[in-house]
Amino acid sequence: MASNFSEDFEFNEDLSELDEDDVTETNSLSESFYIPLGKPKSVNRFPLAFTIPDDLSPVMVEGYTLAWTKVALGNLAAIQKGNRTDGQRNVKNLPYASLRGLLEVGLEDIARLNSELGLSPFALNTKSTSEPEPFAYLIDDSLEAIKKSLQTLLNDWITNFLRPYTEREKVSEEILERLEELGENEELLNITPFKYQALPWSWSEQTGTTNPDTRKNKYLYRVLADYVARQIAGKEIFQGLGLMKRIISSSGGLTSGVAELITAPISISDKPEKGTFSLVVRLEIITYPSIHQPLLKIDVSKRRWISQLKSPEFDRNDITGFVFSKDYPDRVFSYRVICKKDDKKNWQWTTDKDFEALRRELGLKVQPFSGQDIALGKANDDNNTVVVTYRNGLQEGAKEYGIKAGVPEIDKLEAFEAIAKILKPIGIQEFEGYSQVKSSHNPDDTASRMINLPTLLGASLEVLETNCNLDFTPKYLKQFDDSQLNSLLRKHFDIGLEGIYQGRKTLQFGNSKSKDQTNELVSLIRANQEALRRIYPNERLLLIIFYENELQTEMKLLEAIIRVLWGETIEFIVTRLPANTHGPREALPGKELKAKERSQYRREAWQPIVDQLAVREQRTFCLIMAREFYPDPKG
Repeated sequence: MASNFSEDFEFNEDLSELDEDDVTETNSLSESFYIPLGKPKSVNRFPLAFTIPDDLSPVMVEGYTLAWTKVALGNLAAIQKGNRTDGQRNVKNLPYASLRGLLEVGLEDIARLNSELGLSPFALNTKSTSEPEPFAYLIDDSLEAIKKSLQTLLNDWITNFLRPYTEREKVSEEILERLEELGENEELLNITPFKYQALPWSWSEQTGTTNPDTRKNKYLYRVLADYVARQIAGKEIFQGLGLMKRIISSSGGLTSGVAELITAPISISDKPEKGTFSLVVRLEIITYPSIHQPLLKIDVSKRRWISQLKSPEFDRNDITGFVFSKDYPDRVFSYRVICKKDDKKNWQWTTDKDFEALRRELGLKVQPFSGQDIALGKANDDNNTVVVTYRNGLQEGAKEYGIKAGVPEIDKLEAFEAIAKILKPIGIQEFEGYSQVKSSHNPDDTASRMINLPTLLGASLEVLETNCNLDFTPKYLKQFDDSQLNSLLRKHFDIGLEGIYQGRKTLQFGNSKSKDQTNELVSLIRANQEALRRIYPNERLLLIIFYENELQTEMKLLEAIIRVLWGETIEFIVTRLPANTHGPREALPGKELKAKERSQYRREAWQPIVDQLAVREQRTFCLIMAREFYPDPKG
């Protein structure tokens, strides 16, 4: 698990993105960094990635992040809890979707916007004492203009969307008035300036690998991805398909290095009845060992649009939709279609509140639209095209849906070449630092074999008994009789020979598969420790092992092996899993809730640990030991 414990875990309630980008037909080569041209046996390959020269003149990106103030988040949490007096959780979301729509259109220089706006149930109910995480950032140097725009948008949201919500939920007027007062005093949001060197990145002379300080510049990956996306937005990279538009809203956090651009909806020539789709260009910032600068990976996928929406009999998960407006050539606006019961208690597809905000700001038709109306094109006008994302099982008459998944390799190459021309003036180059690896196989696979059990267990027991350091005794276990070995095993691992498959026989040295491997083990340990020093110079890593109480023996064995393999090169801590964080659904809190709401309980249980680790400012990894199977709670 990655080391940044201060970030929220991500749980996506909107399953629409699972199938909306069709990449299943791409081959393994194109999923790497190059595509083959010509015959399959051809070795001529074109890269699908860009990189940055080390001597590029620094490119600085400046702007502001937006985050709720603690007091504002506290008031919003009070509104979300509503008028509940029975101690139960109110899991109903605030109407933040409408605010998302207002911000997407109203903030001209917004670069990235978290879809939940920092108002998820977890964020509202967290017990963390740290400052709320930013939910958006803008590339703009005019603070007063930003404040003025935000004041207008927040007043609009509170008056036209939040107030009706509080009246419907019978929330105290006093709470809303406190929120309005915070807005008047400009105390709703923290607007924090940032300045990053987007290009080039620093790199380690010891490892040859890019080495940006992401603990101080944790938005660096996102800033670089969005910087490149802004260079491409408003330009044509697929001939005849119009300008590329940035997708601003994201279900992920602000620290991931991915940005997306999309074409306006298109149909297959002379076959409009088959449906429509858009091409999506995905930009991802990645790093590789021994490469000085980050790589910008390019991928092209197809996003299909529903032409006739099925009734919500089985799949009732939210669906992502988009509005393509001719007034905004460089970006597209997202909204959601949700499933709700009507007055007759029947499930129906309807638009979320973000659509209402977009309707007003973009001048869409005033009549209400169901999800089916939008799929049929009834919300379109001369200036706007409104679409709903295709997902398997949602298209009525799916067998007749005529647009296949996958993107031809020639289209990917066309996009790559067009992007190369756009990025060349700013110094970003095609990545060519790859070569074909020639494989050869040595019939002697001794070096690749695992260290056998007698050697590894013997070394583990010797370290525990004598605290030796790489000075292992060959065939250490051989000196003990069964009684002595039983005593050692129970002392350190709470297990006897009877608990080991085939008992003493498994721990004997003899044939080629169980020969003494002490020398090989020492070589492996030295290689492990040297690799860590090389990759993480001047750092002492922290490894935390979380385990279930039922796995005491397994935990002690693992702890002993880690001590043998890495010694003092890493610090490790062994601790139990937080209560109520792992196991079958029926045995955990919130079993009657949806996955999104259930996850809140787990996140709250983990939060104190996250806060403690964040204070250490140490590169941290963790390993979770949990049972593979659990008894049925129902008996």
